[in-house]
Amino acid sequence: MKDSFQHIPSYASFLLHEKLSAFCQLYLQRAAILNHTLVGSQNLSGEEDQLAFLKKEFFDLLQCLQVGKGKQHILERIRLWKNNELSYLSRDMQGVSYIVTSINISKFVFIKLLKDYSSHIELREQILIELVEFYSFYFLKLIEAFGEIGQERLLQQKEFSQSLINHCIDGISAYDLDWKVTEWNPAMERMIQVRKEEILGKSFYDFFPSYVGSEEALIAKKVFEGESVHLTDRPYKVGKGWYEAHFVPLHNEKKEVIGALSITRDITQRKEWELKIQEDQHFIQSLADTSPDVITVYDLTKGVNIYSSKEIYEILGYNQQELKALVEKGVQGLVEVIHPEDLPLILTFLESYKTYTGSKARDLEYRIKDHQGNYRWIMDRYNVFKRSADGLPIQIIGVARDNTARKLAEQELKEVNVKLHETNEELLRTEELLKEANDELEERVALRTAELIEKNKQLIRTNTDLDNFIYTASHDLRAPIANIEGLIMLLAKSLADRLQANEQTQLEYVSKSVIKLRKTIDDLTDIARVQKDLDAQVEQISFQTMFEEVYEDVASLAKLSQAQIITQFDVAQVPFSKKNMKSIFYNLLSNAIKYHSAERLPQIKVHTYQRGEYTVLSVDDNGLGIPERSKDKLFKMFKRFHTHVEGTGIGLYIVKRVVENSGGKIEVESREGQGSTFLIYFPSKMEY
Repeated sequence: MKDSFQHIPSYASFLLHEKLSAFCQLYLQRAAILNHTLVGSQNLSGEEDQLAFLKKEFFDLLQCLQVGKGKQHILERIRLWKNNELSYLSRDMQGVSYIVTSINISKFVFIKLLKDYSSHIELREQILIELVEFYSFYFLKLIEAFGEIGQERLLQQKEFSQSLINHCIDGISAYDLDWKVTEWNPAMERMIQVRKEEILGKSFYDFFPSYVGSEEALIAKKVFEGESVHLTDRPYKVGKGWYEAHFVPLHNEKKEVIGALSITRDITQRKEWELKIQEDQHFIQSLADTSPDVITVYDLTKGVNIYSSKEIYEILGYNQQELKALVEKGVQGLVEVIHPEDLPLILTFLESYKTYTGSKARDLEYRIKDHQGNYRWIMDRYNVFKRSADGLPIQIIGVARDNTARKLAEQELKEVNVKLHETNEELLRTEELLKEANDELEERVALRTAELIEKNKQLIRTNTDLDNFIYTASHDLRAPIANIEGLIMLLAKSLADRLQANEQTQLEYVSKSVIKLRKTIDDLTDIARVQKDLDAQVEQISFQTMFEEVYEDVASLAKLSQAQIITQFDVAQVPFSKKNMKSIFYNLLSNAIKYHSAERLPQIKVHTYQRGEYTVLSVDDNGLGIPERSKDKLFKMFKRFHTHVEGTGIGLYIVKRVVENSGGKIEVESREGQGSTFLIYFPSKMEY
């Protein structure tokens, strides 16, 4: 017979090779609490002899469990006991009590040492289930053997079997073929809360109708067909709790089934513990699965990770099989994935934990290769998860976080700091150069300022000389020129009859030259006046009033040329010098009339309006216009483009000068042969 257990063999191997002494000591301690005396103890002089006896007993059991022959070992032990081949263990009540108590104590020790074997809740739960199955098998076979012994002695030793039944810690009940109760021991009374005298002789299903037609009833019915039946993990249909039951057929001397024997064990405490374990496990697993960090458990004795939460697959990109293969390689797996520079640090860290007696968590930062072959930075915080009996760490639990983004940011910040440092040094050098350049510039500015001051003085002297010259020209030359004009007029009258035609023409040329010289002197006087009127008093000028005053001066020209003048003063007034405004109006209106086209009557529009921060005066005509090539010379002194009309070319120069001196500007839009538009921009606000 081969055991079907999956986890007990490795657990038994662990106990056999690492915990045999501890197992036997725990057994002795538990036996002392239960007042259980070892069989053959009269031949054992002390604790050392008792431990040697137990080591021999459990060495055989653990060795068989390790190789999958645990049940076979139990069957052989029961066979020897049933055949009275164990000299130290009798087949009487004392021997039975010894076996039952030994079963309970050894099961207790197996469960007690589970925590030293593994911290995996699921693994411990599976081992626990297999242990319950194993000891249930042990007890069942003991009862079957006892039944066979009891049948042999049934007539002679009824009290013996009844005593065994009454002292059994599990519930024992017996039934006839109609399911009438023929036996109901005290343990059944405690579990079901029904006294023996109340149920004895009555049908189980009449007494407990909730079991009629149930799954349990259908399974248990097979016992009357000669089968052994095992009901596992069943909730009570009467009361609260859980139980498991073994049903074996009872035979007469003809081997005919005459009833059934049931051994019922209350497993409420174990079931609640299992459910609590499952609940805790679910909570821990849920916590691990929802955490953005990786939770790992590392076994220091085996040198491998025995648990990792699923987040590790997200971070490293390995699938479950690939990660399992790496874990199974142990230290070699670390060599394959840990950065060579960090591997000594990790190995030293893990080795130091084997003797760590503190309780504080310890941090470890390292690089690990992901599935793509790239190294990722991991920050791991470890603490002791499990210690040995002597207090040294056996397993450590870690919470790991992918720190790659932060490390890259730190590296980038470090590089930026280096660049900033280099830039700062460069700025300092630049600042020094700028300071030197600034000092040099200040020297040059100071020198240039001195030169400008000197030149300004020269300009002042030059302007003074120019003013004196213009004053002289306009004052001292006026009288001689006027005298020359008068003398020419007298000469022309007195010689009128005696001058020949060519002489008359020459005299007219002289008269015209004198007149032109007088006008030039007048223009120079106007320029000097403009220069002196730069600081002329500013007042609110009415455009309508100014137009009417100037129109009186140009009315004769307008009537002569039949000019039509239209005004539209959307802005009524502007702050400006009255004298300068009159000069602007006069020059623009007179030019618009004088330079009209012979092909059409002149039309002139005078318009004012607001544009941004400027008040605009627009004078638009349909006259001769200005050639495009000549526009850049329009406002220069003594420049004329139409010689058939009298003029000196000084008027627009004066207009531009007075406008710009007041902070304004002048623009012209002209189409040769179609007309011109002059735009004067006055600042809307001027200081008085």
